[in-house]
Amino acid sequence: MNLSRADLFKIQLLTNYPKPGYEIWFSIVIDPVNQKAFWLRYTTFFPDPSLNLQPKFVLWGSFFDTKNASNHTYLAKSFSIDTISMSGDHYQHPSATLSLDKLTGNIASDKFSLSWQLFYQHQFEAFDYAPNLIKNSFLKYFVKAHSVACSPFAKVNGNITYKNQEYLLNNASAVLTHIWGSERIEQLFWVFAPIFDNDFEGWGVEIAIVKVKTFLPQITVVKILHNNNLYYDLSLLSVLSAKVRINYPELEIKARCKEFKLMVKARLNTSQITPYIYRNPDGKPFYIEQSDVSEIFCLIEKNGKKQELFSKNMAAVEFHGREAWSSRNYLDPYYQK
Repeated sequence: MNLSRADLFKIQLLTNYPKPGYEIWFSIVIDPVNQKAFWLRYTTFFPDPSLNLQPKFVLWGSFFDTKNASNHTYLAKSFSIDTISMSGDHYQHPSATLSLDKLTGNIASDKFSLSWQLFYQHQFEAFDYAPNLIKNSFLKYFVKAHSVACSPFAKVNGNITYKNQEYLLNNASAVLTHIWGSERIEQLFWVFAPIFDNDFEGWGVEIAIVKVKTFLPQITVVKILHNNNLYYDLSLLSVLSAKVRINYPELEIKARCKEFKLMVKARLNTSQITPYIYRNPDGKPFYIEQSDVSEIFCLIEKNGKKQELFSKNMAAVEFHGREAWSSRNYLDPYYQK
């Protein structure tokens, strides 16, 4: 379902959403010119009142550098929920602002600082991720998380500053997504490859593999960009027919999207991983590992014609689940002092 982008802020701001619950705006920016990638996340979190957790606003940021892995860093800082203000088209905090066209912010630790000013050029209409399988059946009553693609395959200008070094962005590739709900999904795997090393036809791929509940079927949603056209398919055949093999840190996916068939192999870049803990409103942790300078190989077939595409280090890959994926020290901003 296509949505008016102007209405997206009116869907579920948590000032009106039943609590406990959460709301997320996140963006990934992949910049092939500077060979950098950036991951940003704005979260409001209202835990179950019975828990020893306070409502918070959390600002997250991660920096990836294909030229120098030692530059990789990830930061998160939590603030009182009272420090943010939300209106019909704007979301403001002393350290960050968010609208559908502009994201700004700054976050720092004792060793690092990261700031950004991003201007979004929307290329395609927004749409609701929920497949017809859920929206048009009783299954919708079991789904307590919602997601909207606010700006698929966006272009971004502006700048990001890391360790006092400014990087100018000129038509960098990005995605902007809005998520909210009262429970997190059980498991998610995500791949975003807006550019390929050997591409001359404007290909891009985004795949979300979602397990909302253990007793519900796995859903796979594919978006394909080709020659400035966006294709996505929420039909029953497409969302349920994908075959997925998970072998951390690798993913292998066979899926379809309208007249396209895909075979994707993606591998998390283990030298630059951002490990976070997200909290469910009931306090339970979800473990996230993601890297936006990962590797992907994609075989796309249409009408018998096959196209092989690859990117050595300009794809985003995410693992999301109830158990830790490795022995890494996961950053948990909800328990920061």
